[in-house]
Amino acid sequence: MNTPIRILHLYRRFYPDYTGDGIYYSRLAPLMAAQCTEHIVLCTETSGSESPAVLGNMVVRYLLNEQERGRFLNLQRWLWKNSDCFDVLHIHTHVSWRFSAYILCRLMGKSVIFSCSLDDSPGDLIKSYRRSARQIVSILMRSIQVFVAISPCLYFMSLKAVSHNRVINIPQGVQDNYLESPSNLIRNQVRQKLNLKETDVLLLNVGSICDRKNTIFLIEVLRQVKDQSVKLILVGPDLEEGYAKQVDKLIEEYHLTNRVLKIGFSSQPDLYYKACDILVFSSKSEGFSNVYLEAMCHALPVVTLYLPGLVDHLFDFGRTGFFSRDLKTFVEHVEMLVAKPDLRQRMGQEGRSYVLEKFGLGYVAQLYVQLYTQVRQSAGTESQSPSTVAIPLITDCSMVSIGPKAFDIIDVDISLNLQPILNIVIDTEAEFDWDKGTIDDTGRVSAINELPRLIDLLGTKDALPCLAIDFPVATTTSSMEIIANLRKQGVELGIHLQPWTTPPFAEPIDSRHSFCGNLGPMFEKTKLLKHKDVVEALAGTRVRTFKAGRYGASASTYRVLASVGIDIDLSISPGFDFSNEDGPDWRRFSSSPGWVGGVGGILTLPTTSGFDGLGWRLAGYPPGSAPILAGLKAGHMIRAQRLSPEGASIQDMRCITTTLFASGLRIFTLSFHSPSLKPGCTPYTKSQADVGEFIKTISTYIDFFKAELGGRVMLPTDIRAAIEAGHLSSQLISK
Repeated sequence: MNTPIRILHLYRRFYPDYTGDGIYYSRLAPLMAAQCTEHIVLCTETSGSESPAVLGNMVVRYLLNEQERGRFLNLQRWLWKNSDCFDVLHIHTHVSWRFSAYILCRLMGKSVIFSCSLDDSPGDLIKSYRRSARQIVSILMRSIQVFVAISPCLYFMSLKAVSHNRVINIPQGVQDNYLESPSNLIRNQVRQKLNLKETDVLLLNVGSICDRKNTIFLIEVLRQVKDQSVKLILVGPDLEEGYAKQVDKLIEEYHLTNRVLKIGFSSQPDLYYKACDILVFSSKSEGFSNVYLEAMCHALPVVTLYLPGLVDHLFDFGRTGFFSRDLKTFVEHVEMLVAKPDLRQRMGQEGRSYVLEKFGLGYVAQLYVQLYTQVRQSAGTESQSPSTVAIPLITDCSMVSIGPKAFDIIDVDISLNLQPILNIVIDTEAEFDWDKGTIDDTGRVSAINELPRLIDLLGTKDALPCLAIDFPVATTTSSMEIIANLRKQGVELGIHLQPWTTPPFAEPIDSRHSFCGNLGPMFEKTKLLKHKDVVEALAGTRVRTFKAGRYGASASTYRVLASVGIDIDLSISPGFDFSNEDGPDWRRFSSSPGWVGGVGGILTLPTTSGFDGLGWRLAGYPPGSAPILAGLKAGHMIRAQRLSPEGASIQDMRCITTTLFASGLRIFTLSFHSPSLKPGCTPYTKSQADVGEFIKTISTYIDFFKAELGGRVMLPTDIRAAIEAGHLSSQLISK
């Protein structure tokens, strides 16, 4: 028989019938115990009078009951005295501020893990110390083997402070009795008890009434919903007395006393889930709210404020719930669901099916037991990679920094005997003030009027481009007409996904969310499908080519592309680092084509980049050479330079091309933005003379590429077809 793994759960406060974390682990522990584990809870600040000493098969012990003085040494003394009671220390609240307790456990051969559940990611913990102590805190934090992040948001935040092999995402789950089918009998009984009509539409909020939970926002929502049959049920205690009084005052001031029911704390919130129609949630911050899962288990559609790195990973927008970034859209979503009972029912059932499959508490218990087993087996090591725990993979743009292995890219077999191929890509998009950022992008497309003149010129050179089109260009009548005519001339159309201009609009307008690879995969897919539909309607055929706005792809992006049948990607930007804006760091990537998802999967055609700068020249490399030093910032001693008339002279472009050709590159990408064709729309062309020079540079470069290198221009789909046919491979040409 296997020896049980003994887990000591460390809390400052533990209320098994009151706080979310206390309730949750009280339900989770028996399921873990059934898999050969034993569990003890140790509280450092609460006493036994506030909770039973034994809870099911989980022992709850109180440090204050067992020690009377010497508070600083109490925890260390208890751990030393009771070291034979546990194998793994699972920290749920940071209590050993000098890390002495955690270090002691490691010295005694125990494993140490830490749960990040709200604002306690490794980076947040470091920032909670005074600045002069942060470096030593980072070192002391190595006493913790693994950080458990309960949401994608906390997972991504943790990666900013510790390596990926020390962080794991294990989501919350829902208890078995929540998985029972909804009961109409209970629904009717609860409504009758509350003197509510069957025709009333009940909005439910479960959570403490406090500033973080943002209850006042829901009062404002109800005020905007004029239908008097819509009522709000608040289930949860008044956690902050002053805030609760503000809520009561607004209810009276807005004449909502007949439409708001404050239930207070309830030990059976599931009764209210069964009685209500829509969950509304407006919290300002959450680690992972089980309220979402509980509501979906009861087949309730959810309307929530946007919580970054959580709701876009949890909800399929429009299918299992809605998330909003402001009061106006929140109210619109509520009113839509109120007016459409069939939509409520359909979304509720979709959400229920999703939770039953992905978030059962038994599954979560299994993930924890796997982790406990791993860390116990490696208690003597500095860190333990949790990679073998079978959790759903989540990614964002930060993971691009590890290089091509982030996507498992395989190099495309291209013959060195091949004459070079040029792929011309125009980011065909709305114009806005780049200095003001994406918030200034309101879909102005006047610069598209200048595009036909350039396409006519390129047509005479047999050098037609791929137009990667953003949503405003694909949906504005004036630009649609222009693009449709250019399509007849033979240009290829692709998707240029700019999240901030592509509906649905639910995420914040900020730097992080301007990179589509930072969105939850379901939400990214929703935007992509909406965009794909309009571009394909314009093209009159299937669209196969994609480019992420701001080069903001992630591994998640490639999985989404594969799921919708897009097989060519133009997003990789070698040598450029956008990580200071929460974007991808492409410095470990080359300009060579690659396969994602195995040979024949998604073909990547990166932008072509070379290097220049004093540091590069002192190192002995000529400008534009291929090697990449990922540890050096672009723009300083070594500068990445894209093959583009934007910011590069014709001499620069020739140098980049000849140097990379000499190093073995055979497929090149020339890229630029369509707004550069109109003066004042980008920093590169401020006058009509600048535009003239810009077009001249493009023309001169194409002439150079064809005449001096013997190259040719091909569209992305033609390049892929040639690769698949073996026309470009070294094996075929060598024969």
